[in-house]
This record gives sequence, C-alpha cells and structure tokens, in this order.
Amino acid sequence: MDNTLYSKKSKSKKKFTPEEDALITEQVKLQGEKGWKRIAAFVPGRTARQCRERWKNYLSPDVSLSPWNKYEDDMLEQYVKEHGQQWSKISKFFNSRTDVMLKNRWSYLKRKLPNFPVSPVVSSDNNEVIGASEFIQEDSFVGYEFNNEYESFVNEDNESFYFETL
Repeated sequence: MDNTLYSKKSKSKKKFTPEEDALITEQVKLQGEKGWKRIAAFVPGRTARQCRERWKNYLSPDVSLSPWNKYEDDMLEQYVKEHGQQWSKISKFFNSRTDVMLKNRWSYLKRKLPNFPVSPVVSSDNNEVIGASEFIQEDSFVGYEFNNEYESFVNEDNESFYFETL
C-alpha cells in the first residue's frame, strides 16, 4: 500500500527569495490585491496565505521598511501601555507599519534594550495600566504566581499586579 497519500505535508519555513518577491509584486500589479490563490499559482511552493502575508507585511508600497526611530519607539511603548499587546488596534496609529511589524519591533525592544518595559502591567485593584519599568522598581513583593497567561505579583499592601505572558 502506498503511504504517500497519508503522509503529512512538510511545513518548513523558508525565507522568501528575491525572485519570489518579484513574482508576487508582478502578479499583484497585474491582478490586484485579491485572488491570492491565482497569485500563489505563479509562486511555486507558496500558499495563497503566504503570498498575501508577504505582500501585506513587506512588499506593499504602503509599508515602510525604513529604520525605526526614537519617536516611533516611544509611540509604540505608549500605545502598548494604553492598549496592551493588541497589535491590530495599535497599528491604526501608525501610517506605514503593520501589526506584524509592531509585534516584531516590540519583541526586539524587549530583548535588546535594558530596562525596556517587558509588557504592560495592570493593577487588578483598579485596572490601571502602568509601565513595567515603573512596577519593577518596587521592591516590596510578598507573593508571586505564574501560569501560561500571566505572572502575578502581590505587594505588602495586598495589591495585585500582573504581566501578560508572551
């Protein structure tokens, strides 16, 4: 019996090549930003979703590939404090940065910059969002809890705070 019908498809993640980018760009110029199945037919080994995401997040002329600046980083920090990690909502405040770009930049900033807020911290008493760096400076923790969704800290006044787990 031939088991090829039952084998799972390989879902390896490989980087897009310049040739694939050119094919997607050419097909979008010819067919528009719809009909991704037709566009993907011209890009061997790529799905319609992969082609659409590549266009939307990297190749579209509406997307800025310029380096991030301090102003954008400060805006990103402020909006994450206000809205949490709701990238789609935050992307509406950035003209040429996508939700994926914002998420990636946030991850980069957390990894590379010392004392950069890890995630918003919310006081469970009044749902007030404060910056993680402001919270970390407090040294009066009396309790700690961790699960897959959050890390929770309790201070001496029995106020609870949590970090969203990324």
